Amino acid sequence: MNNYSIEWSNKAREDLLNRFSFLSYEAASNFVTLMKEEIASLSQLPQRYPIFEMNNIISTIEFRKKVVDKRYIVIYAVYKTSVKIYRILDSRKKFETLVG
Repeated sequence: MNNYSIEWSNKAREDLLNRFSFLSYEAASNFVTLMKEEIASLSQLPQRYPIFEMNNIISTIEFRKKVVDKRYIVIYAVYKTSVKIYRILDSRKKFETLVG
């Protein structure tokens, strides 16, 4: 089984920071720990999650999505030896225009 390295886009890092800026220290710590564990799991078999298709958007990148805690969607792409995390989105909001 191949292990992929995990890379974060600047937008994904911003998304993570923005999510916990309104939380208490304990809730923020729990959230960051959960997200890091869930994203680290993508280092093995990242193709197991579905392709993320959005209406009216054409891309040369095959985005995939992983739902975390029924509320957050991790948008990522699988490359030859790495997985790049592009966004961490709140599933309760319209996000079609946020990916990129």
